[in-house]
Amino acid sequence: LASGDPLFYGIGTRLVAHFGIEQVRIIPGISAVQYLCAQAGIDMNDMWLTSSHGRCVSFEQLANHRKVAMVTDARCGPREIARELVARGKGHRLMVIGENLAMENERIHWLPVSAVNADYEMNAV
Repeated sequence: LASGDPLFYGIGTRLVAHFGIEQVRIIPGISAVQYLCAQAGIDMNDMWLTSSHGRCVSFEQLANHRKVAMVTDARCGPREIARELVARGKGHRLMVIGENLAMENERIHWLPVSAVNADYEMNAV
């Protein structure tokens, strides 16, 4: 039903809530965030993890963390995140964008937040 880690802002949470853990079997795969961090050599030890899938993002909260990983969607992707961070004086920070992760056309971009102004396909930041 789901790829990656279905309990990280995924359908697994809803399934367990609805059916109970006794009726659901979860076999997690590697998440987009885990994959991106592994490919980019970024440790996750002090990282704040979040998602913009179907939810409102608190950009104030996002800006207050030193290291953030976010699964994004078409409504709130790297460009929108960068615009909000620049508005909060965080344009000097570095953004790592994983595009088309684990696919033949995978790309990982390392950019200052102030330089992020393109659209990216299927990404995590």
